[in-house]
Amino acid sequence: MDISTSISLVSEYRAIGGFATTEGTKKYKENAIKNGISNSHFRSFDNLNLSSVGMGTYLGQITPEDNRNLENAIYESVKSGAINVIDTAINYRSMKSEKNIGNAIKRLIADGIISRD
Repeated sequence: MDISTSISLVSEYRAIGGFATTEGTKKYKENAIKNGISNSHFRSFDNLNLSSVGMGTYLGQITPEDNRNLENAIYESVKSGAINVIDTAINYRSMKSEKNIGNAIKRLIADGIISRD
């Protein structure tokens, strides 16, 4: 793959603005507790409220089915209040994991479940 193809592929996907904040993760934790998640499920780190369990996105085939399954697993796990920690890297599943995470986050924002602060 030449550099122009790489630039084209990267520019096709835009980062979602915002980042985790103290207030945003506090709000996520409070909503999760209201929905039955235990207060002890969350840990404080660097003024952020993080779930004690996260989701890794390294494994899986590069197939439409695995893409859908990963995106839906992220969506449902974040929606439930169970996780707000997701591990990814550009080399996970040839960048598909990052794209699936982005799609899940876009859906969560569009559905009013989370917001980017």
